[in-house]
Amino acid sequence: MQMTRMSVPDTTVRLRRGRPRKADAAQINGRILDAAWDLFLEVGFEAATMEQIAERAGITKTTLYLRHDDKYALLRATVNNRMSRWSLENTREGWIVGDTLEERMVSLACRILAAGNHPEILATSRLIHGTTGEAGRIARELDRFMREPMIEELTGEIAEYAHIEGVAVKDPQAVARFFLGMLGSMIDQFADDYGDAASHEMLARQVVAVLFRGRGEW
Repeated sequence: MQMTRMSVPDTTVRLRRGRPRKADAAQINGRILDAAWDLFLEVGFEAATMEQIAERAGITKTTLYLRHDDKYALLRATVNNRMSRWSLENTREGWIVGDTLEERMVSLACRILAAGNHPEILATSRLIHGTTGEAGRIARELDRFMREPMIEELTGEIAEYAHIEGVAVKDPQAVARFFLGMLGSMIDQFADDYGDAASHEMLARQVVAVLFRGRGEW
């Protein structure tokens, strides 16, 4: 009688240790950055803890520390992440429209005022201005990231349209900074009073009118 060889199923479970797959790692990193950002905005950098961030991200504290040495490194990562996201959003549409310098400045002012009422922008402003020391220096990079492209864009607009309209401008960058400073002050003090597009345009025209009345000092 011929014996046949029976195949015995392999019931051994092979456990693979090591780094998670690239897609899984990216998902974990995204959850960490979102959880950290949300918590920093909600309670501030000082009050937020790594334990709270890990819990909100749905990971262990060990996993969190494997990716970020401390809370400062995590703040740096969240700031860089937000700058990357906002940079992509800002490339989707132009900041300034209009046929004259005055109208173009009004359009930019409206957009800034609308953004200034956004809960995330308001919370980001509180984080930037309410954080001190090394964390404050990291957080203020967001302020420069949001402000400097607008200053650069507006400086070029002022120089170009002033030339077209026959107006001499000694320092277009100073005018741009002064203009954005006026808008920033209005947002800080009166953001709750201007919550719709009509009020944004009204305030924008008022700020631009004040600036243009002093055009001889540009």
